[in-house]
Amino acid sequence: MRNIEKKDHLTPKWLTALRLEIISLKKDRDKLEKKLMAPNKMKAGTFTVQYKTCGRKTCRCFDKKDPFRHGPYYYLVIQNDKNGVRQRLIKDAKELKLLQNYRDYNQLLVEYDKVNQKIAMFFKKIKDKRSNG
Repeated sequence: MRNIEKKDHLTPKWLTALRLEIISLKKDRDKLEKKLMAPNKMKAGTFTVQYKTCGRKTCRCFDKKDPFRHGPYYYLVIQNDKNGVRQRLIKDAKELKLLQNYRDYNQLLVEYDKVNQKIAMFFKKIKDKRSNG
């Protein structure tokens, strides 16, 4: 942002710069809204990526200097009330894609929230400057 926070008083130049920032953020928010309103198919859940050793002493995954582990293996992470966290190997590429879509959608929601917070902060600055001076 262009030194908007450092101004102590409400000037037309300061206000114009702030309005331009708000307009830019609203355009970003509109783009995010379009993506959020047309989600891909998804499956709720999280997954982890793991690389493992196989247990054979002669395998390259046991090399102490430069281990080359087997993987990637994708695991669905399931949290249940009784026993805490459980994992299940994802063998189906379609299931992994649905989980990735869910993760991506949630990331868009986080970005959308950040943009809204910035817009609200700028409006608060305008309101504060007007009421203080």
